[in-house]
Amino acid sequence: MKNGKTVRLDQGLPSYYGGPRPEMSIPPVLEFYRRRWRQWQSLEAIQGSQCRRLVKTISQAYDEVRYYRRLFDSVGIVPKNVTGIDDLRNLPITVRQSFQTTPLQEMVESSAKLEKCIRRCTSGSTSQPLMIYRNRMEDNLNDVSWAFAFVENGLRPFDRSAVFHSNPNMYMHGLWFERFGFWRRTPVSAWADPGEQICLLTRIRPNVIRGNPNDLLKLVSTVEREGIRGIAPRLVFTNGAFLDKQFRSLVESVFGAEVFDFYGTAELGCIGWECSRHDGYHINTDSVVLEILDAQGLAVRPGERGKIVCTGLTANTMPFIRYYTGDIGVLGDRPCQCGRGLPLLTQLEGRANEFLILSDGTEVSPNLIIQLIKRIQGIQQFKIVQEDVRQVKVDVVPDKKWGVESLALLRNVLETITRHCAIIEIALVGDIPQSPSKKFQSITSEVKRG
Repeated sequence: MKNGKTVRLDQGLPSYYGGPRPEMSIPPVLEFYRRRWRQWQSLEAIQGSQCRRLVKTISQAYDEVRYYRRLFDSVGIVPKNVTGIDDLRNLPITVRQSFQTTPLQEMVESSAKLEKCIRRCTSGSTSQPLMIYRNRMEDNLNDVSWAFAFVENGLRPFDRSAVFHSNPNMYMHGLWFERFGFWRRTPVSAWADPGEQICLLTRIRPNVIRGNPNDLLKLVSTVEREGIRGIAPRLVFTNGAFLDKQFRSLVESVFGAEVFDFYGTAELGCIGWECSRHDGYHINTDSVVLEILDAQGLAVRPGERGKIVCTGLTANTMPFIRYYTGDIGVLGDRPCQCGRGLPLLTQLEGRANEFLILSDGTEVSPNLIIQLIKRIQGIQQFKIVQEDVRQVKVDVVPDKKWGVESLALLRNVLETITRHCAIIEIALVGDIPQSPSKKFQSITSEVKRG
């Protein structure tokens, strides 16, 4: 208690952390079970339900949020013009900078009581963190989007989870359901020494390990190298960074656990999740409408790469309508063989500022770069910064296998990727400092996009 008011320990946490919240009311719980039932409907039925939520979201945003009323009026759109998902293409796209340069009172509902809202902060991986406001019901529905995806992939009520987090001191403790043994979670510092992490994990023996692949790599590599026993999770859940096949195979061979990857943001909650088929990410259509657009803002065909733009369907206090997430992905054109009717995001290729830009405008996927570099022995960690189209700097933290051949291979890979049109500067360093956001980004391009 502080000045007679309850202080929430989870203020500012970016995402869902493991089970229903103490204050979760009946409607979100029913929504959880509705989602589990609705995912098996046909795509047409799922899109019908999604469309009804969208129409309501657009109407409320126009009536209650000054920013969106002004934005829609600027292109001559009123809510009655939006009767389906296809009508979204007539609305302007909103970017994070719009929220940061517009007064807060214009970005939230006019009737919102911000002092009673729950606040969430984005990671700030773009050096531009954003504070998000939700009322209690909206925050519970955000939690449902994650709980639904976790349970679909095998999370059980009595599972113990170890959650790797860059800010463990902000982590929630002592929630009522944990005292009864449900969804017990232990925070693990992502920045701790692997030895410390291993000591904690061998003590708590988690059934589930969750974290960013970049944060888990040192742990898994150390367990394999030193032949450590006693850590045997049934599941490993990852999100927040590119999950490559090499890391997935490493985890499955070391822990004997199946790996599931999730896609989500602080602004929109859980957007998509893998099922046991691992053919892509099932889109949470009850939470978002997801579009893939080209550089001109036009929809691309299934199978083509483009910008991921989302419209949130569960939050009206601070709505996100046609919001550019900063990520690049590919939509599928067929249903998953698991039988679910949910559409698939077949590829998630990283953030836009992770793509290297060549002199002719060609964009090189960070996934391709990472996969090629990970084949080179001797690299413990690396960071690539493209300052301009003709200048690429690379910091490498070497391990014991690093040698002259490693350097030559790394240079050859980067020169091939940049078509021998850029100067490659490689420096060996003892460590790579963490960013202010504490979210590691191995590739960054500072080249401005067209």
